[in-house]
Amino acid sequence: MPFKIVIAADHLIFNDEIKLLFNQSVNYEVVDEEIYHKEIISVCATLLPLFLVLDLNLGGKDSFDSISEIKSCFPNLKILIFSSYQTSAIIKKKLSLGVEGYLLKDATKKDWLEVFSSINQGRFI
Repeated sequence: MPFKIVIAADHLIFNDEIKLLFNQSVNYEVVDEEIYHKEIISVCATLLPLFLVLDLNLGGKDSFDSISEIKSCFPNLKILIFSSYQTSAIIKKKLSLGVEGYLLKDATKKDWLEVFSSINQGRFI
């Protein structure tokens, strides 16, 4: 059975590319995509994904508060943040909130698959 992924991003072209990438794999399945912070908790409660791909600036809002709330509701959910920001302070803050990984928006398809594999094996990226 493939690992379930929920995408929380408001870039529809990006969402389509990520869905295509993971739905071509036998190991992963994108089960939903959301463009609003307020929907993430209810979707995760219903679908019980293993992974959440979260845009750092979903809907023009910073994801810092959402991460804490999501992790308190779903401590085993593996969160991967993606962003165009490369500053180490932002990355360190996200990791301190319990995020398992951080990828830049210009990451390759190979990068995405490798990161998910590493996170699934318990390594932080």
